[in-house]
Amino acid sequence: MTPEDLTKYREALLIERDRRTLPKSFLAFVRAAWHCIEDKPLYGDKDENGKDGGFVWLICEYLEALQKRETLNEVVNLPPRSGKSNICSVLWPVWCWLNNPKEEILVISYSDRLCLKLGQLTLRVIQHPWFKARFGHLVSVKGNAAPTLFETEQGGKRSATTPHGQGITGFHPSIKIVDDPIKPDDAKPGKKIVENVTQWFVDVLRSRGDPRSVVTLLVMQRLSEVDPAQYALDSGWTPLILPVKYEPNRFPELQQLRSGRVLMTDCRSKPEELLAPWFTDEFLAGFTPYVYAAQY
Repeated sequence: MTPEDLTKYREALLIERDRRTLPKSFLAFVRAAWHCIEDKPLYGDKDENGKDGGFVWLICEYLEALQKRETLNEVVNLPPRSGKSNICSVLWPVWCWLNNPKEEILVISYSDRLCLKLGQLTLRVIQHPWFKARFGHLVSVKGNAAPTLFETEQGGKRSATTPHGQGITGFHPSIKIVDDPIKPDDAKPGKKIVENVTQWFVDVLRSRGDPRSVVTLLVMQRLSEVDPAQYALDSGWTPLILPVKYEPNRFPELQQLRSGRVLMTDCRSKPEELLAPWFTDEFLAGFTPYVYAAQY
């Protein structure tokens, strides 16, 4: 066997391994596919000792449970710069298609520009040579895809729009992702945008999809006591709330899903432990008390 043949053989073995293992673990998929959308390393994947158990692991546990319908509604609160959009709105929908190629996914964000960006990143994953070699038979784009509205050859759909946008009309999703539906600047005292978006969230978005099986993921920074996250918490949604500094007594350490499975509510154990090392005291000191309390 020539060196070239040996290289091809090894690559074929790796592809076959990934085809078997990555659809079973969202965390493994995130680790393997991260290079498709980011040149920088995946942060938050390890704990402070370099072992598995960082906040990325915990997010993946919750999203995996949501895809399996172990719970139908989840609210994830994370501070900015935590990679939540890449994980929740880009990689998770693609991984969901690996397990059910016919999922119809609706993504909501506060601006057309953000909707476009998230759609472009999703297409980048699907059209990346690494992904096509492993999963092109499960997820491949149909025709000339637009980032905010496209279908897959296997029957999947993805539509993206803003609150009060037109992309929701006539679309009956099986998965709804609401990723930062409100721009932080629009949450300043005196504006009614937060209340309007929350009302849309309750009156319009909630009615889309089969209530017996549709799942909804709300991932956002906390902005107000009347924002969509507060509605979700008041309505009994499964929460994953990770403040920048760990508060041991704020939430129970464990919570049970409707499937009976029990998940941790935080990956940290030490009071005041930072979610990520770049959230230094010097960095956080630059924010007003209002911004810090809402977003961090």
